[in-house]
Amino acid sequence: MISEARAEVREILPEVFGKVCQDNRLASYYVLTLGSAGRYLAAFQGGIMIGYAICRAGNNELTLCLLFVKEEYRRRGVAACLLEEVEALCRLNGGGRIECCISEYSDDFVSLKDFFEKRGYVLSGKLFVFWCDGYGDPGYAGWERYMEKRGEGLLRWLKDDGFESVYLEDAGEDILSSLRELGARDKELDVSGLLDGRQGPLSRRISSVTVKDGRPVAFCMANAPDDVSIVFERIGVAAEYKNTGAILPAVSMSIRRCKEFEYERILYAVYESNSSALSFAERVLSHVTSARKVQHNYFKRVGVTREKSEKGGEKIWKILKS
Repeated sequence: MISEARAEVREILPEVFGKVCQDNRLASYYVLTLGSAGRYLAAFQGGIMIGYAICRAGNNELTLCLLFVKEEYRRRGVAACLLEEVEALCRLNGGGRIECCISEYSDDFVSLKDFFEKRGYVLSGKLFVFWCDGYGDPGYAGWERYMEKRGEGLLRWLKDDGFESVYLEDAGEDILSSLRELGARDKELDVSGLLDGRQGPLSRRISSVTVKDGRPVAFCMANAPDDVSIVFERIGVAAEYKNTGAILPAVSMSIRRCKEFEYERILYAVYESNSSALSFAERVLSHVTSARKVQHNYFKRVGVTREKSEKGGEKIWKILKS
């Protein structure tokens, strides 16, 4: 079994991490979206990188975006070593809450679930992710069939009832302020991180908002990690507008723009707690998506230990510069 001493953990600068992990598409995505706002911890044995953890630091919160160990080094304590250093990083920054996620689509979902639960992590909710190849089956063609059959009629009805949609790049400050207020009332609708550039490259030309009486009631916020992919990072609808169809104008507007700019891969993320958006996704987005996965979100609260406090915030990470 690899000992903690032999599996040395270091923090790597983002530009260095991006080079050594460029063969991992998911890791490359996080490097692109997080950039210098991310924290990149790597485990080494004999000078070889055998695993890594990617984190995003927030206000008294640390999100573990990706924990990875090379297959030949698994079940040897490397993941546990990395997780301990992630928790130490959280304590070093004043303690707070660590969040992480596990996908049901992962081959080692059960073992990962047990791994985190044994270390005190608690399930906080689920995130459903629907995705497709835009020009595959069903893709854009399936969406157009749905719109011709039912969607266009519903849009006309919503418009007559005072609902309208607007691209985020055309939204005024009053709408943006109202979006922040909406998130302040309901955490699952909080897009302030996206608006402030803390959660990846928000595409304002794709993102759209449904407005009623001058205030946003639903939204579709999109990230563009590369030239061919679009990620609908947040799809949400205010509680008072559940089951009204208010989410359709924003989503249909964004999909129309995606086709206009010829994006080939599209992913949609919806929180389980936002029941109206999830119902819409399972009922309507099934016409455009070809697969679905469920992400389980876990969290753990960690405090500042006396040992760390006495060190006065001494930096414990070695920076690998080359």
